[in-house]
Amino acid sequence: MITDDPETPGEGNWEINLADYAFHGKTLTTNQLPLIDANYGWGENKQIKVQTPYLLESGVSDANINGDTRTGLGQSLAGIKWRFYDNEESEFKVSTYPQVGFNLPFTSSTQRQLSPKGVNVLLPVEFLKEWGKNDINVEIGRWFRPDPQNNTLILGVVYTRKIDSGFDWMLEWHDERDMHINYEEAILNTGTRYMINKNLIFLFAIGKDLHNTLGETNSLITYSGVQIRI
Repeated sequence: MITDDPETPGEGNWEINLADYAFHGKTLTTNQLPLIDANYGWGENKQIKVQTPYLLESGVSDANINGDTRTGLGQSLAGIKWRFYDNEESEFKVSTYPQVGFNLPFTSSTQRQLSPKGVNVLLPVEFLKEWGKNDINVEIGRWFRPDPQNNTLILGVVYTRKIDSGFDWMLEWHDERDMHINYEEAILNTGTRYMINKNLIFLFAIGKDLHNTLGETNSLITYSGVQIRI
């Protein structure tokens, strides 16, 4: 899911996600393949994250009028999650997860317009309420972006139902809205999480843009990958 939650890997544990994250528009398809997302548990309630995608873009865009396939590194993300409230009795958790998006110094993706220029900063807060086999997760935040990009607000809501031991079903609504002009992207996702064993989890999600004036409308968004726990 796009929306983050307050959960962390636990003291000294690693969670490494390897995935194909794909966006299919009318004229442009972009794959983050692989998308590498590494998370380390710094104490029981903190997490350090580093994420980097390798982009494969095909189809016509403003920077690629011939429709050739282009490849290169996308923006990396680094951040620290801190779950500062965790009430076991009420099963309610709250965290903050500041992250910085940046381009690695040796990549030429910005010159080829595969990746945006400058440094982006996300300041969000996450809430999780559990009851029985259900939980609701909400994330609210703000992206601070360099000119000529505008800052945006994000709001994500995920409902999760534990279907069976090690198998979860999720439904997500995620919205990102430009703060200065009336542009937004609303995404509807559904997905599953299946625990193959204690060290390996299969992840899959499929969705689409319900509305998108921030960029090209994606008729299909897919995420498929594995989470390795060490």
